[in-house]
Amino acid sequence: MNLQDINTSYSDFSKYIDVDGGMGRIGKNKKLYVMLLGKFLTDTNYDKMCEQITADDYTTASSSAHAIKGVAANLSFPELYSTSLEMEQSLKNGAFSEDLLVNMKNAFEKTTEYINLIITNIEDI
Repeated sequence: MNLQDINTSYSDFSKYIDVDGGMGRIGKNKKLYVMLLGKFLTDTNYDKMCEQITADDYTTASSSAHAIKGVAANLSFPELYSTSLEMEQSLKNGAFSEDLLVNMKNAFEKTTEYINLIITNIEDI
């Protein structure tokens, strides 16, 4: 499945991952791109952030959201970037909302799903 097929089959794909943008940042190096995507899949900042929120440690959770935001920006994950930015700002201001956590969870899960799709089809991208 090539990138055009993915975009056609998954109408919201580009909302979650901008492959051209992410690859462009690393000189179109597919091997490096797959490695970075794989590192994202094993990153623990999202789980840490959720645990920190549960413990009402909003200051530390804000730092975890900041780390997620940075990776999302660098790898061009638009929806995860925007929700993690909103989460970081919210936590810094002590204005945490459960709805925001649900939005971020959805963005994180969808991004992860599409990363797995990219890794499976990287030779065609």
